[in-house]
Amino acid sequence: MKTKLIALILAIALVAVFAAGCVQQETPGDATTAPGGNKTENGTAPAENATRPPEKENVAKVILILGQSNAVGASLYTPLKDILETERYNKLLKKGFDNVRIVYYAGEDNATNYNENKLESTTLDKLFDKVRFGKSLTASQFGLEMGMAEYLSEVDPDGVYYIIKVARGGESLRPKFIEGGVLFERAMSMAEGCFSVMKREGYTPEIAAICWMQGENEAGLQATANGYGKDTEELVEALRRRLAEYAPFGGIPFIDGGISTHWTYYKTVNRIKAEFAETSPLNYFIDSIALGLTYDKEPAGNPDLAHFDSESMLILGREFGKYSYEAYQKVK
Repeated sequence: MKTKLIALILAIALVAVFAAGCVQQETPGDATTAPGGNKTENGTAPAENATRPPEKENVAKVILILGQSNAVGASLYTPLKDILETERYNKLLKKGFDNVRIVYYAGEDNATNYNENKLESTTLDKLFDKVRFGKSLTASQFGLEMGMAEYLSEVDPDGVYYIIKVARGGESLRPKFIEGGVLFERAMSMAEGCFSVMKREGYTPEIAAICWMQGENEAGLQATANGYGKDTEELVEALRRRLAEYAPFGGIPFIDGGISTHWTYYKTVNRIKAEFAETSPLNYFIDSIALGLTYDKEPAGNPDLAHFDSESMLILGREFGKYSYEAYQKVK
């Protein structure tokens, strides 16, 4: 009798242990919640224990450049002729980069190389140009893409990158870049159009990074500067949600550039940018002031204070290229 009682007690104990294990496995946890509470289906970072999907084939690495005039590129390239070595200058001016190509909209219908009416009959090589000077509002200007392309061609010469730039000078984040705004939707439309060509040619498009260079407009008034954080959160959430299909396994990096000291409330805007970068490992902030960038030297005698000087724009572009490359290595 005593033996049967002991056996019964052991059996009950085993059942209890087994049941507890089942309950622990079925309890909902944070497996689908990324840093900041965002879900993985929105293109944000997956949980550490998320299952990696099968390796993608023929990945086309895409970088988006969005923002206002310093994203468009309002820096003149001619001063670089007296600053850079001749070989480097000529490569930027004439030869370009075979493995880094660009399609762009620089704020006007005559400042673009994108034609949505020819998507069905074009190829990637025709849709995207080699990155060279002049892929901006005018043929005499350049933007972040130059330094980015130069850096990426050095650090990853065998990799192929596609830059999609949608920017317009003098625009605030709200309302044009908020979801539903004309520049936000243009960026989404151009991206989808480019992705359709990539897919047709057998590539799998993947967002390596979104580069954001904007905030000068908001820095003109204390009220708009103070509201910049909320608008940035809304922008980034919408970008990651709309582009989630093309997110790397680890989520879509968002790289934000600081504005110069020329703007009245630059400290407020840059502080908000830096604080937002701390909310997720997918967010990054480039401190343009710490880089020592200048905006008060060119053109000589009548400097354009709203825009970075030519060498500084080249340096800033290289920094965006570095952040894009390193962030992508972490999430791909």
